[in-house]
Order: sequence, then structure tokens, then C-alpha cells
Amino acid sequence: MKLRYVIVIEKPRQEGGSYAACAPDVPGPMVISDTLGEMREKLREELEAYLGELVRDGEPLPAPSLTLDAARAYAAEPPTKTAIEFWQALGAPMEELYSAPRPIIDTMEINVDAPEGTQ
Repeated sequence: MKLRYVIVIEKPRQEGGSYAACAPDVPGPMVISDTLGEMREKLREELEAYLGELVRDGEPLPAPSLTLDAARAYAAEPPTKTAIEFWQALGAPMEELYSAPRPIIDTMEINVDAPEGTQ
């Protein structure tokens, strides 16, 4: 089964900083990496592992509900509650949130080994 989730990628706030990313529809997996390519690879691995664990445990998979347009609107607006929570999870000072580069919004297709008919 393939699922496509919107991903939010926070850009480094300073030269030599790290990227951070998550899929807001999937609680849990968040990755931090020095390069964009490595971050995407790590995020895919974390999402596949997390979703695979849900399947093995017989838990429902989170439905992709965040639209690309809504996520892009979030990126263009002043920080929302979701952005603030994400920022706090990174442990970053709140005053830096307003001067940080706006996030990259994209989608990622995740392969999940799920029994036929599982959603």
C-alpha cells in the first residue's frame, strides 16, 4: 500500500544548522539532519518504520488529511499553533520563530506493507 503525506521541512536558521522535518498527519516521527537529502531519506525510513509498526500491532493508519494547499498557506502565514508546537519540539527559542526562514512544504509517498483491505 502506498500513502502520500504532506511533509513540513524546517530550514536551518543559521549557516551550518540542521533541517528538521515531520509529516503532521503522522504523530511521532520527526527527524533532524545536516542535509536536505539525508533528512528526506531519514524521514522516509522513520515513517515507514512507524506505519509498519502500527500495521503489525493492528492499529489504524493515520489518514493523509492535510492538503498541500493548506500546508503551503501555513508556511506563508505568521506562525500558527502548529508551527509554534513544532518549534517548541525542536527546543528553539520562541523569539527566533518569527525570524526563521519559512518551511518547505512537499509530499512524500510512503510504502506500507499492509494486509489487503487495511487502511
